[in-house]
Amino acid sequence: MGPPKPPSSTAAVDLICLVEELREQESRLRTELLEHKILKETITIMPFIETDVAALGENAHLLRRARRRQYQPAAGG
Repeated sequence: MGPPKPPSSTAAVDLICLVEELREQESRLRTELLEHKILKETITIMPFIETDVAALGENAHLLRRARRRQYQPAAGG
């Protein structure tokens, strides 16, 4: 048995193309995984954000009512 024969240039090119395709697929999968993690985090914090928004809306409502009272003329006066 002699030393193994080097691969043909066609086989080498095919392997290089396959490696590049696998790298691109890995990159896409990593991106999808990151997007999934971000979506999961967003879903987790949404109830807290909704609570904060509702509280801000209530505060704004109370401020508007107080401002209206401040600018109304005093009764009987």
